[in-house]
Amino acid sequence: MQSEYERIRGRTQEDPGTAGDEGEETWAALLRDWLPESYRVVTKGRLLAADGSAGPQLDVLVLRPGYPIRLINKKLYLVGGVAAVFECKNTLTAAHVKNAFRQAQAINDLSSERSGTPFMETVPEVYFGVLAHSTSWTSVPDDQRSHVDGLLQQGLTEVAGMKDCPSLICVADLGCWDLIRFIYDGPGIMPAHVWQARRQMTGAPAEGGASISYMRFADDVAQNQAPPTPIAVAVAQILGRLAHDDATLRPLSQYFFAAGLSGSGVGVAVRRLPLSAYSDQVRQQLPARLINGGVGSEWSMVYAF
Repeated sequence: MQSEYERIRGRTQEDPGTAGDEGEETWAALLRDWLPESYRVVTKGRLLAADGSAGPQLDVLVLRPGYPIRLINKKLYLVGGVAAVFECKNTLTAAHVKNAFRQAQAINDLSSERSGTPFMETVPEVYFGVLAHSTSWTSVPDDQRSHVDGLLQQGLTEVAGMKDCPSLICVADLGCWDLIRFIYDGPGIMPAHVWQARRQMTGAPAEGGASISYMRFADDVAQNQAPPTPIAVAVAQILGRLAHDDATLRPLSQYFFAAGLSGSGVGVAVRRLPLSAYSDQVRQQLPARLINGGVGSEWSMVYAF
């Protein structure tokens, strides 16, 4: 994946007039090469909500299988037929990260309201991420990563809900950050003394709560194992989200995970929310209906996208 990315980027840099905008075309070409052919990848389009409202222009869009061929080149894409969208940057800045949270909420507002399960109430219908070649900062890589960590923490503290966050931030020469949604953390899944210790550590309310956090991947790996590149992590994470809705992709997604393409990660930012973030219908069934694992389940304990 890394070599393909470098080949494509080299081509766009040599002939940007033919290949299109350098940033978006590099990522679009990479996604076309690594996502299944049934997921069409297009550039420069806006999402169209069911009520006729349209969102801002986005750089790269991944269409769901079966998207009407007649509508593919219209540049207004039906939100129900779009699986993922991405903003592409040549050099990531602090303003780009901050704006990504506003974009995530705007994209989510275009989708139909969904409720009744933890998945529907916490995971956006359209996956949204930011893809960049590098950053604008000149400090050493560890300091750059820490800077992104801080920006993501700031963004989390300001979001309205669990859906209103970018799911992915990938900087090709630096690292990859992925959002993880923990559906329930409370007394219903652990002994009382353990929960009391966790409450003291996290400040969670007595009845428990939920949380969203960013993991920075590919920093540490098992001994004698080469670390996955940020690009490999990003592709594996995107495929994992698509596989939740598309059972035909799950064997490939699970293979990527087993092969270590996601690497290991460390939590770098977190936002804890009360159970009141859920509808009454969901809250009344927590934690009894939750399952650990369960690929494709609407009641998983954790969603890693």
